[in-house]
Amino acid sequence: MNTPILLAKKPKKLSSELASELREQYDEREVVRIEVQTPIIDIAALRKRLGMSQQLFAEKFGLSAQNIRNWEQGTRKPDRAALLYLAMIEIHPNEVMQVVRDRKSISDLG
Repeated sequence: MNTPILLAKKPKKLSSELASELREQYDEREVVRIEVQTPIIDIAALRKRLGMSQQLFAEKFGLSAQNIRNWEQGTRKPDRAALLYLAMIEIHPNEVMQVVRDRKSISDLG
C-alpha cells in the first residue's frame, strides 16, 4: 500500500489577507508529494531467520511478546510505524539490537 505524505498543504479556508501573504511567501511549486511504500514483513520468517523465539525477539528489539504473537497469528496487524521498524530489523538486525541495548543501558542508569 502506498501512503502519500504531504509535506505542505493549503488550508481549505483562509482570510483573504492571510491567503495573499501566504501566496507571496510560498510558491505553490514548492509543494512536494512523496509516496512512501509500507513494507510487507513476514514476522515469523524474520524471527526464525534470526534464530529467535517470540519472547527473545521481543526482548532483543524492545517489543511486546504479545504483539509478536498477535501479528504472527494474524489476530492483529502491526501499525505503519511498527512495519517500518520491522523493516529496519529485517535489513540491519544487529545494528537495531545495539541501539536497543544502548538505550536500555542508558535508561537503567537513570
